[in-house]
Amino acid sequence: MPRASRLDPDACLDAAMALFWSRGYGAVSIDDLVQATGTARYGLYAAFADKRGLYLAALARYRDVIVDRQFSGVEAAGAGPVQVRGYFDALLAMAAQGWGCLMVNAMIERAPEDAAVAKFVEAHRLRLRTGFAAAKANPDLLANLAFGVAAAARAGAPLDSLSAAIDTALARD
Repeated sequence: MPRASRLDPDACLDAAMALFWSRGYGAVSIDDLVQATGTARYGLYAAFADKRGLYLAALARYRDVIVDRQFSGVEAAGAGPVQVRGYFDALLAMAAQGWGCLMVNAMIERAPEDAAVAKFVEAHRLRLRTGFAAAKANPDLLANLAFGVAAAARAGAPLDSLSAAIDTALARD
C-alpha cells in the first residue's frame, strides 16, 4: 500500500479513532495504525510522537466530532427531557451498529493506568453532568447511566433492555 506523502490530520485521526474505538488500545499496533491511516510509520511518529500520542489525539477527535454531535441537543439552550432522551436514543443507535462509547472504552482499558486518559474520561463525565443539569435532569444518575449503557451495550446487553432502563431512569427524573 503506498504511503501518503502528506499527513491529512483529520483523515488520519478519523481512521485511528475508528480503529481504537472498535478494537481497543491494547489490540492496536503501530503497524495496524500505519495500514489504517495510510500514513508511513515515520509520519505518525513525527505527528504524534508515539501510539499513546495518537490515542490521545484520537480521544480529542472523538470528543470534538462524535460527542459534540451526539450531545449538542442536551447542551442547547432550553433543552429538556426530549433532548435527553434523544441523546440516549443516539447512544442506542450507535450500539445497534456495533459502536459503543470510546470514552467508556478508554475508562475501562486505559484510565486506571494513564493519567492523561483519565483526564479525558473525567472531562467527559463532567460535560455529561453539566449538560444534564442544564437540561434540568438528574446529572449524576444520567451521567452514570450513559457510561453504564455504553459499557453494557459493548458487552452485548440486549438493546431493548437498555432502552427500558433508560425509560425507568428518565421516569424517575
